[in-house]
Formats: sequence, C-alpha cells, structure tokens
Amino acid sequence: MRTGLGLVGRSGAPGGYRESWLRRMRARFRGWRRTRPFWGGLWCLIGGCLIAFGPATAIRVILIAGTTVWLGIVVGVIVAVMGLFLWFTPHLRQIAGILAVVFSMVSLLTSDYGGFLIGLILGTVGGALGFAWTPVQRPAR
Repeated sequence: MRTGLGLVGRSGAPGGYRESWLRRMRARFRGWRRTRPFWGGLWCLIGGCLIAFGPATAIRVILIAGTTVWLGIVVGVIVAVMGLFLWFTPHLRQIAGILAVVFSMVSLLTSDYGGFLIGLILGTVGGALGFAWTPVQRPAR
C-alpha cells in the first residue's frame, strides 16, 4: 500500500515491514501463557501421563478380572486433567492444584510407585506451582 509518507505494511509501520504470522502467533501464545499457571499445568500433564503409563503397559500383560490396574490409569488421567484445568480454568487454580498434589500422592500406592517416582514428583511440583500462581495485576492508569 502506498501513502503520502511512503510504503506502509500490514502492521501500519512505515517502510513496508510486515509482521510474520509466526511472530504474531508466538506473541498471542505468550499473552495466553502469561494469564494462567502454564508451567504448573504442563508439569501436571506430563506427570499424569507418566503415572498412567506404567499401569497402561501392565494391563496388556495382566488381563485378570478384578485387578486394580485400572485404578492406576484413572489416577494418572485425573492428574493430567488437573493440569488441563490449570490451563483452561485459572480461576480454579487452588482446588485443581490441591487435587493434583493429592492424586499424585495417591499414585504412589496405585501406580508403580507413582510413575516410577518421576510422575509423582512432576505432578506434585505442578500442583504446587498451580496453587501458588497469582495473576499479575496491571497498574492502574
């Protein structure tokens, strides 16, 4: 586009500078990430997958009715879902963080020592990060 001042790009900056779609998407993702406990949710999601991984592989081998293998899978899924709750409902961060920590501790008994202790630690740290996160208040103008 040509104006009296020279070339103007899509972003409105003089000189024909066009902001790439990758830069816009990255800025949009950064804005979304900063308005919620992103890292706590990510650690809970990874921890929940690790907690559910052990029993999910054991269920292929142990096809005995009445075993509690399914309980380990359910606990891992609940921890992962709490991570998603931290991402998509940040106003419920305290209850989701507490539940993530509690179910991560329960996984110690139900899921191969808490996802071989790595899932237990990641779920607990993620829940604690989600519980401790507070939104940044914008300064009043």
